[in-house]
Amino acid sequence: MKKKNAILLLTIIVVIFVTGCGDINSTKKESEKLLKKYINELYTIKLPHNVNKLNVDAINSKLNLKKLMTSEAYNELWEDQTPMVLVLMATALKYSISVEDVLVKKFQQNKDSSVTYAYNVKLNLYCLKDKKNHKKSLNGKVTLKRINLKWKVIKNNECSLENIITDDLIYK
Repeated sequence: MKKKNAILLLTIIVVIFVTGCGDINSTKKESEKLLKKYINELYTIKLPHNVNKLNVDAINSKLNLKKLMTSEAYNELWEDQTPMVLVLMATALKYSISVEDVLVKKFQQNKDSSVTYAYNVKLNLYCLKDKKNHKKSLNGKVTLKRINLKWKVIKNNECSLENIITDDLIYK
């Protein structure tokens, strides 16, 4: 009987150990998927070729971010007017913006079970005026947390909006 109990206990310990080791990789894989979706939604702006005024469709497309974020993070993003600023800049300067690639620079698991990513996003900016593509690379940081079995953005720590459209693009 003692031998069976020892084997059972050993089996339980091995299962817990194996499950625990796989958890970090699973966490990283699942959360990274949401991270990339969020960055694509945040930075992508599709402008029609004949844009002459504020593009309401581009602003409305940013409402999709709500599904990827907690209510608090979403409200904070709009309080800072981050999506609006990006759409206004793109519309005024006549640039469509698409995400070319997202590179994770750093992954950190936090004590509160959230995860923070430092990332670099490579953007393709298509100028409707000169019909040329311009490349930009920006750094940012986002914190995610699993809430009700779904990963959500809880904090958009930095997204470097001020570096998207710079003087070298404005005066082309």
